[in-house]
Amino acid sequence: MDQDKIYVMTTQAPGGKARSLWVWMGIILLVSCSNYQPFTDTQDELSVRMMVLSDSLYNHPLYVRDQLPGLLRQSADSSTWYQLLNLYAKTHVMMGKTVEARALLNRVADFARAGNDRSLLAEAYNAIAVTCDQGGHSDSALYWLHQTEGLMTSPPQTNWKE
Repeated sequence: MDQDKIYVMTTQAPGGKARSLWVWMGIILLVSCSNYQPFTDTQDELSVRMMVLSDSLYNHPLYVRDQLPGLLRQSADSSTWYQLLNLYAKTHVMMGKTVEARALLNRVADFARAGNDRSLLAEAYNAIAVTCDQGGHSDSALYWLHQTEGLMTSPPQTNWKE
Protein backbone atom coordinates (compact mmCIF):
# COMPACT_ATOMS: atom_id res chain seq x y z
CA MET A 1 0.00 0.00 0.00
CA ASP A 2 2.81 2.42 0.81
CA GLN A 3 4.46 1.71 -2.52
CA ASP A 4 1.24 2.71 -4.33
CA LYS A 5 1.23 6.06 -2.55
CA ILE A 6 4.83 6.75 -3.56
CA TYR A 7 4.02 5.87 -7.17
CA VAL A 8 1.02 8.17 -7.22
CA MET A 9 2.99 11.02 -5.66
CA THR A 10 5.76 10.86 -8.25
CA THR A 11 3.42 10.73 -11.22
CA GLN A 12 1.47 13.84 -10.30
CA ALA A 13 3.02 15.83 -13.14
CA PRO A 14 0.23 18.31 -14.00
CA GLY A 15 1.11 21.53 -12.24
CA GLY A 16 3.74 19.78 -10.11
CA LYS A 17 7.25 21.01 -9.32
CA ALA A 18 8.89 18.26 -11.37
CA ARG A 19 7.27 19.45 -14.59
CA SER A 20 8.18 23.10 -14.05
CA LEU A 21 11.77 22.08 -13.32
CA TRP A 22 12.00 20.30 -16.68
CA VAL A 23 10.44 23.29 -18.46
CA TRP A 24 13.01 25.65 -16.94
CA MET A 25 15.87 23.29 -17.79
CA GLY A 26 14.63 23.17 -21.39
CA ILE A 27 14.48 26.96 -21.60
CA ILE A 28 17.98 27.29 -20.17
CA LEU A 29 19.28 24.71 -22.65
CA LEU A 30 17.71 26.53 -25.60
CA VAL A 31 19.06 29.90 -24.51
CA SER A 32 22.57 28.59 -23.90
CA CYS A 33 22.66 26.76 -27.26
CA SER A 34 21.43 29.81 -29.18
CA ASN A 35 24.71 31.63 -28.37
CA TYR A 36 26.89 28.74 -29.58
CA GLN A 37 29.68 29.71 -31.95
CA PRO A 38 31.69 26.95 -33.61
CA PHE A 39 35.37 26.81 -32.77
CA THR A 40 37.54 28.41 -35.42
CA ASP A 41 41.30 28.08 -35.37
CA THR A 42 42.72 31.55 -35.35
CA GLN A 43 46.36 31.90 -34.36
CA ASP A 44 45.47 32.88 -30.77
CA GLU A 45 43.12 29.94 -30.33
CA LEU A 46 45.76 27.61 -31.74
CA SER A 47 48.34 28.87 -29.24
CA VAL A 48 45.84 28.38 -26.40
CA ARG A 49 45.21 24.82 -27.57
CA MET A 50 48.99 24.26 -27.71
CA MET A 51 49.35 25.46 -24.12
CA VAL A 52 46.51 23.22 -22.93
CA LEU A 53 48.05 20.22 -24.68
CA SER A 54 51.46 21.10 -23.24
CA ASP A 55 49.97 21.14 -19.76
CA SER A 56 48.32 17.75 -20.38
CA LEU A 57 51.45 16.13 -21.79
CA TYR A 58 52.72 14.45 -18.64
CA ASN A 59 49.34 13.10 -17.49
CA HIS A 60 47.82 12.18 -20.87
CA PRO A 61 50.51 11.71 -23.55
CA LEU A 62 48.32 9.47 -25.72
CA TYR A 63 45.53 12.06 -25.80
CA VAL A 64 47.99 14.80 -26.72
CA ARG A 65 49.54 12.62 -29.43
CA ASP A 66 46.10 11.96 -30.93
CA GLN A 67 45.21 15.68 -31.00
CA LEU A 68 48.40 16.95 -32.62
CA PRO A 69 48.11 15.63 -36.22
CA GLY A 70 44.97 17.71 -36.77
CA LEU A 71 46.65 20.80 -35.35
CA LEU A 72 49.73 20.22 -37.50
CA ARG A 73 47.52 20.28 -40.60
CA GLN A 74 45.85 23.50 -39.43
CA SER A 75 48.98 25.46 -38.53
CA ALA A 76 49.41 28.59 -40.59
CA ASP A 77 53.16 29.14 -40.40
CA SER A 78 56.30 27.06 -40.12
CA SER A 79 57.21 28.31 -36.63
CA THR A 80 53.91 27.09 -35.19
CA TRP A 81 54.23 23.84 -37.14
CA TYR A 82 57.65 23.11 -35.62
CA GLN A 83 56.44 24.02 -32.12
CA LEU A 84 53.66 21.48 -32.58
CA LEU A 85 56.15 18.96 -33.95
CA ASN A 86 58.29 19.52 -30.87
CA LEU A 87 55.27 18.79 -28.68
CA TYR A 88 54.56 15.68 -30.77
CA ALA A 89 58.15 14.53 -30.23
CA LYS A 90 57.73 15.03 -26.48
CA THR A 91 54.78 12.64 -26.51
CA HIS A 92 57.14 10.01 -27.91
CA VAL A 93 59.66 10.87 -25.17
CA MET A 94 56.96 10.41 -22.52
CA MET A 95 56.04 7.01 -23.93
CA GLY A 96 59.68 5.85 -24.08
CA LYS A 97 59.94 5.79 -27.89
CA THR A 98 63.37 7.38 -28.00
CA VAL A 99 64.25 6.58 -31.63
CA GLU A 100 61.11 8.25 -33.02
CA ALA A 101 61.45 11.14 -30.61
CA ARG A 102 65.09 11.73 -31.49
CA ALA A 103 64.35 11.86 -35.23
CA LEU A 104 61.58 14.42 -34.71
CA LEU A 105 63.67 16.47 -32.26
CA ASN A 106 66.56 16.61 -34.73
CA ARG A 107 64.20 18.12 -37.33
CA VAL A 108 62.98 20.67 -34.79
CA ALA A 109 66.54 21.54 -33.75
CA ASP A 110 67.63 22.01 -37.40
CA PHE A 111 64.72 24.39 -38.02
CA ALA A 112 65.33 26.31 -34.79
CA ARG A 113 69.06 26.67 -35.54
CA ALA A 114 68.36 27.96 -39.05
CA GLY A 115 65.75 30.44 -37.82
CA ASN A 116 67.71 31.45 -34.69
CA ASP A 117 64.77 30.47 -32.45
CA ARG A 118 66.63 30.00 -29.18
CA SER A 119 63.58 29.08 -27.13
CA LEU A 120 62.52 26.27 -29.46
CA LEU A 121 66.11 25.10 -29.78
CA ALA A 122 66.49 24.97 -25.98
CA GLU A 123 63.29 22.92 -25.70
CA ALA A 124 64.51 20.51 -28.38
CA TYR A 125 67.95 20.15 -26.76
CA ASN A 126 66.36 19.52 -23.38
CA ALA A 127 64.12 16.79 -24.82
CA ILE A 128 67.14 15.28 -26.62
CA ALA A 129 68.92 15.16 -23.24
CA VAL A 130 65.95 13.27 -21.80
CA THR A 131 66.07 10.73 -24.65
CA CYS A 132 69.79 10.22 -24.05
CA ASP A 133 69.16 9.68 -20.36
CA GLN A 134 66.35 7.20 -21.11
CA GLY A 135 68.78 5.26 -23.30
CA GLY A 136 71.35 5.10 -20.50
CA HIS A 137 73.74 7.64 -22.06
CA SER A 138 74.20 10.05 -19.18
CA ASP A 139 77.32 11.63 -20.64
CA SER A 140 75.40 12.57 -23.80
CA ALA A 141 72.49 13.82 -21.69
CA LEU A 142 74.87 16.11 -19.80
CA TYR A 143 76.27 17.39 -23.09
CA TRP A 144 72.80 18.34 -24.37
CA LEU A 145 71.85 19.92 -21.04
CA HIS A 146 75.05 21.96 -21.24
CA GLN A 147 74.05 23.05 -24.76
CA THR A 148 70.65 24.13 -23.40
CA GLU A 149 72.29 26.08 -20.58
CA GLY A 150 74.59 27.79 -23.08
CA LEU A 151 71.59 28.95 -25.09
CA MET A 152 69.93 30.42 -22.04
CA THR A 153 73.00 32.28 -20.68
CA SER A 154 74.78 33.56 -23.80
CA PRO A 155 73.59 36.62 -25.70
CA PRO A 156 71.69 35.93 -28.93
CA GLN A 157 73.74 35.81 -32.11
CA THR A 158 72.67 37.77 -35.15
CA ASN A 159 73.25 36.83 -38.77
CA TRP A 160 73.95 40.38 -39.94
CA LYS A 161 77.04 42.58 -39.74
CA GLU A 162 77.18 46.21 -38.68
